[in-house]
Amino acid sequence: MAFAMYSKIPMPGTEWTKDHMKYSMCFFPFVGVAVGLVEYGWFLLDVQSTPDFVPVYMPNGKMLRGRLLDNQTWVPVREIATNLGRTVSWDPDTNTVKII
Repeated sequence: MAFAMYSKIPMPGTEWTKDHMKYSMCFFPFVGVAVGLVEYGWFLLDVQSTPDFVPVYMPNGKMLRGRLLDNQTWVPVREIATNLGRTVSWDPDTNTVKII
């Protein structure tokens, strides 16, 4: 009803008589169940598609976000090196990261 009142999208209308109003309230639980199922499905998709994040604490007290993928912890090398006062360079010949 509220969507139909404030939407620019054409919505079907009805005459709000006492007879129609007694049936309108019985659909609210079904709408709640439908919305709940959609949110639960979205939660399942989101949980399965995103990796687990683990905190990585630096000596200066700053916390960075690492990732846990296949029982390995992946850390952001550039952020760690920057927090330690180092610079990062990439060697394309050997495909290695150098922290200087």
